[in-house]
Amino acid sequence: MKIFINLISVLALCGFNLNVSYSAERVIKLTMDDRPPFHYLQDGKLKGPVIETLQCIFTHMQQAYDVEVVSWSRAQHYVKVGYADGFFAASHNKTRDQYARLSYPFVDQYWSWFTLKSKTISKKQLESKSLKVSSWKKSNSQHWLEKNGYNFINYPPQEISHLVNILRAERVAAIFGSNIAIYQYLKRLRVFDQIKEIKVVHKPMGLYMSHRYLKENPEFLRVFNEKSKKCL
Repeated sequence: MKIFINLISVLALCGFNLNVSYSAERVIKLTMDDRPPFHYLQDGKLKGPVIETLQCIFTHMQQAYDVEVVSWSRAQHYVKVGYADGFFAASHNKTRDQYARLSYPFVDQYWSWFTLKSKTISKKQLESKSLKVSSWKKSNSQHWLEKNGYNFINYPPQEISHLVNILRAERVAAIFGSNIAIYQYLKRLRVFDQIKEIKVVHKPMGLYMSHRYLKENPEFLRVFNEKSKKCL
């Protein structure tokens, strides 16, 4: 689903100067997944703290933008192939760096292990890499599991809700990823008291913009990063 946010006409009416050092009149195409509580679609409207922060930044930049809500793997693929200009919210990894560049981080999170309390699994056991684990498909946290030799399942779930379900069904010993995103689903299912969290690494997130777009608009990220400080 696409949500079009046209700020240009509103800002012009309010007397903002639209002479900027990048192509603000060009609507940028962004992609995101449905990932409460960070950013999600509710009653046809984009919601969440990430959306509020981006709206604040783009208002200061006088920049119009178009958001399409798709799966996380597709959100990244669309930018890689040139269908979209950027995707959010994402943490840094070298694969994404091949086709895009990350902004200044504006979303805080940790990557954590989540296990069933009834299983009394320790951090040391998880670090032995013998237990079956998973994150969600095409996520940076899943890439981290693969890169570091963990015993991950062959077909990771597309959605965080499904990830929580396979933990509850004991198909894996632990799930791994954004503590804030996973906590949201545990809270929704009212099972957080059954789950233990083990924090692993601090992984703030930002907006990835394609090299293709930045080649045409070299000042965009500098201005974005500068304006983001007013919105944090």
